[in-house]
Amino acid sequence: MSKKVTLRIDVDTHLNLSARQVGELVYRLINAGLEGARKTIETNEGDVVAAEMATSLTFTSIVACPIYPEGSETDQVVPLSATAMNRCLVIVSGGVADYVCDEGVEVEQFDWDNYRAETAEGRAEMHVPAHFVDLAQPTGVPVQRSALT
Repeated sequence: MSKKVTLRIDVDTHLNLSARQVGELVYRLINAGLEGARKTIETNEGDVVAAEMATSLTFTSIVACPIYPEGSETDQVVPLSATAMNRCLVIVSGGVADYVCDEGVEVEQFDWDNYRAETAEGRAEMHVPAHFVDLAQPTGVPVQRSALT
């Protein structure tokens, strides 16, 4: 027998994160916790009973809803996939990149070759938007300045 439970968690952050970003972070935290629970079961070390209970949970949906003060914008619901992160397939042919992605995925493309050419000419103005900072930093891709930095 299966039970369905709706859980509401209000989240506050001092960063200027969108509801989607907060929802995706919570999704990643859940997956990291479930992976830890699976390892606890595999190694039989730690709270195995709690780990077994945690891995019995199936997250069927995660919905991020921004909360606005009264009299401001209306709430917008941002559904997120709990079964898989939104996907983007990048296809490169003849040095030209194109992509196909799930609905709702924001894609930003950065071309190192063009950036290097512009840098050599003294006019490197190519940067990805600031909200891509967590993706860009590990690869060294330049990021626009924002209130987050």
